Amino acid sequence: MKVVDLIHLGSASDSGPQWIAVGAGSLWVGVVNIDAVVRIDPIKDTIVAMIPVIFDCGEIVANDHDVWVAGGCGPGVTHLDPATNGVTKVKNEFGVGAALALGEGSVWFGTSTTLDRIDPSPQVRGADETPRAEFRRQRGVRSRLDHR
Repeated sequence: MKVVDLIHLGSASDSGPQWIAVGAGSLWVGVVNIDAVVRIDPIKDTIVAMIPVIFDCGEIVANDHDVWVAGGCGPGVTHLDPATNGVTKVKNEFGVGAALALGEGSVWFGTSTTLDRIDPSPQVRGADETPRAEFRRQRGVRSRLDHR
């Protein structure tokens, strides 16, 4: 086994590429020292886009239609739209975390205090209601946080 190509991202003097996911025909690389997710064409080994994000210190997960970045150094999850390279922030009021998974029809975000289940459907992205509150409301669950 040997390295067959190098794609330079960030600088060696600080934290460079930290997280990598594959989806939507691209590699998605979180590069801490440039505060961006870098989209790479794996066939041509070229940078397609550098998408500025705040708090890109967490895991990245992707499928054919969406890319999600955990805000490991800040609150929330960032959604990237591969069709536009656009950014949508999903709110999170309950903690900071870097753990992220995609499966069973949801995006799962592990924070310092909770496991958040995020509905990835387009109609709820960017809504004022937190994903956790939406999840509870849909299931008729109430908590002390619902009375704020």
